[in-house]
Amino acid sequence: APIHPAAFDRLQEHLDTKTTLRPMAIITGGPAVGKRKLIERLLNANSGYVAFIHQCQRNEAPLSLAATIAQWFSYYDDAEIQAAAATCRAAFEQRHTSKALLAMGKIVEICGKKGKKIACIILHSEFLDSLSLSFLQSVHITSRKGHTGICGKAIGDVDFASAGRWTTLLTHVPLFGATSVNKILSAMVHTSCPTARKSIPVISIGAMKIEDRE
Repeated sequence: APIHPAAFDRLQEHLDTKTTLRPMAIITGGPAVGKRKLIERLLNANSGYVAFIHQCQRNEAPLSLAATIAQWFSYYDDAEIQAAAATCRAAFEQRHTSKALLAMGKIVEICGKKGKKIACIILHSEFLDSLSLSFLQSVHITSRKGHTGICGKAIGDVDFASAGRWTTLLTHVPLFGATSVNKILSAMVHTSCPTARKSIPVISIGAMKIEDRE
């Protein structure tokens, strides 16, 4: 049985959504309560996903997520994706923020166009830098059916059975002095509209049961 069954079911329902190809969710809770384990079991239950992890650090460099994406996708078995990753890496190293953001967006769109199922796992999002949050915002606001993509291409009506997915799952620990869930959500949604905020569920979990710690 999955740990935190209610949280597991809510995440599964969100992954099964037919309103976006880029679902996002924030999983918050204290240290060692099973946030990462919950994500691992969720992805194991959903075949076809390829996951990469970005580990946030205190006082990390601006747009640090770009470095992770560039490095990880430079090894992806697709020449077009590798080229976009190389562009992203060069822009990040030269501190060309706008070029790096565009390259990151292009990677997202290429993966979707080619039917890839990618899971972007961001650990300790309470330390995620503001420019990386801006990238997540751009992914979110262009994720709904009918909206224009990050690089200006319309997502339109798609076959959700065969379309690619870019799923972003963030873990969060509520620490004093770190970024709160509400601030992260506000940065990602960039609106106070309740409907928009609900499109990114925030799932709070407590301590695991003893039998789930193995």
